[in-house]
Amino acid sequence: MAEKIKGGTVARTHYYVVSRGVEMTPDGDMLEQEHVIDGKHEDVEYLKRKARRSWPDFLPREFSWHKQRAEMSEKDFYGMAKFGDDEEYTPKRVSESSSEVEE
Repeated sequence: MAEKIKGGTVARTHYYVVSRGVEMTPDGDMLEQEHVIDGKHEDVEYLKRKARRSWPDFLPREFSWHKQRAEMSEKDFYGMAKFGDDEEYTPKRVSESSSEVEE
């Protein structure tokens, strides 16, 4: 187990699906193969279509769902993060404790 991170941490869970099956090579041989589909997909029919679109010569036989937790200290995360443009926005509902008027 990783050593405990001191201070604030940023944690995310990465979800992916491993698809195992057979793939036809250009010379016509069938090879056992596996491919990774990134994301939290649970519908098997969707996964079959996604695999066929991504790898046309691949025939999926089984799927296994995986997740990994990733943690990083806030100092490291914000030190290495690339930030986009700052955008000001108005929330749909402003809390009653605020002096702003709800729209």
